[in-house]
Amino acid sequence: MTPQRASKSSPGAPLLALAMAFSLLSGAARAADLKKGDPCPSFQLVPLASTASAGIPLEKLLENGEPVLLSFFAAGCVPCLTEIPTLEYIAQTQNVDAYLISVDSAPADRVKSLALKHNFTLPVLLDPAGKRAGLPYGAVPGPQTTSPQLFLLSPDKTLWWRSQDSAAGLEKELTNQIRDLNEALARRVPAAPISLDSDSFLLVFTNSANGYLSPCGCADLPFGGVSRRSTFFKGLRKKFPDPSLLFLDAGDNYALRAPSLQSVMDVLDVLRYDAMVLGDQDILLSGKDARKTLFNRSRPFLAANFEVCDDAGCDAPLPHKIFKRGDLRVAVIAAMDPDIYTLAPKTWKKWVHLTDLRKKLQESLPSLRENNDVVILLSHSGLETDCSLAENIPGIDIVVGGHSQTALKDAIRVTNLNSGGHAFVVQAGPNGQYVGKVVVRMQPDKTVELTGYELVPLTDAIEDDAEVLKLLPQ
Repeated sequence: MTPQRASKSSPGAPLLALAMAFSLLSGAARAADLKKGDPCPSFQLVPLASTASAGIPLEKLLENGEPVLLSFFAAGCVPCLTEIPTLEYIAQTQNVDAYLISVDSAPADRVKSLALKHNFTLPVLLDPAGKRAGLPYGAVPGPQTTSPQLFLLSPDKTLWWRSQDSAAGLEKELTNQIRDLNEALARRVPAAPISLDSDSFLLVFTNSANGYLSPCGCADLPFGGVSRRSTFFKGLRKKFPDPSLLFLDAGDNYALRAPSLQSVMDVLDVLRYDAMVLGDQDILLSGKDARKTLFNRSRPFLAANFEVCDDAGCDAPLPHKIFKRGDLRVAVIAAMDPDIYTLAPKTWKKWVHLTDLRKKLQESLPSLRENNDVVILLSHSGLETDCSLAENIPGIDIVVGGHSQTALKDAIRVTNLNSGGHAFVVQAGPNGQYVGKVVVRMQPDKTVELTGYELVPLTDAIEDDAEVLKLLPQ
């Protein structure tokens, strides 16, 4: 499959190998001694993949307004090579742009062979012997050429964090530092203005709240919360009059940590989503009460390939719904992959009946495609399945996903193998910490493009909504 996916579990151990290298830095390398808040030295480095002799300046790497992670490495450094898959994982799942900087004296061809051998997916910049960037950053390798060094830069070209001599818990530390930097940026950097016309609308999406109605303020859940989400939604509705917005949720709002299933449903009623799909947690943990509690007809649940039962019978939501946004007809069809229930208790099958996901989509999509401008699949199936559906089943413009709890810093663009067209896969991460938003725009050639993609962290800079707070346990 073409797109590289971000899995639910992290490689974990590779970053621990960094500890083998830090103590071997030379005295000259330590002389730079950059500290948090210091301006970072400028440099201009040639990309490994470029045939041009002109280098790319640091300022160019920072112009997207996102944090930038620099990892200095050398060809003979085993810990450097070991950490790269983890850095690739972090770059794909966190809101950060990552670059590998080769400080080896070896010719570019040797570095290129190394990159091919280890299947690097991160861009590589060449800094022979570390003269242009390695030395100013204090990352020139010592005599043993074992010096993986990480630097996390703010978009204003100041240092936010650098790796230290101890690698204990380094992967978690790096993830936390990226999160903290993005939270700080969200407080001080205004979002880019959004421009909408009759051929566009703003798609707002969430998934996998996992019963977290309030943030705990701890390291694992520093932000989020449904009261902040409600404030954010109301702000968008005030700024963009109907019908400019489409609010979708990809499931797993409920979990046993929530006060009750009814409390979660009450909050969802206030949030006023246009369409939602149920997640496995929503159904599994609701048991035979799912039909009675979840399928209140005022709630916009959709489901094309399953029904929920109790002792009195079975019920299924609508398979899809059509919305008018500007001049566009937007079809939203919702489904989930039966494979995610492989380990579910046998008794559960009494309450939920699922049909084949792909077969159902192949039956439903041709008509939706013919009669609508934009087709969105609201999927509770996981990132890998979502990308596979976009790649193999024609007729989908956007997949709004859940289940794998992946925080995609950019939409994944997938080429369909049958039609040759493209689709986008989006997902907003775990525990209700982010709200995703993106402008969906119809092009003159009737294809769909996305602009202004952003995962907005629900920090304490967003006020709590008093209407929602009344629904939460005190």
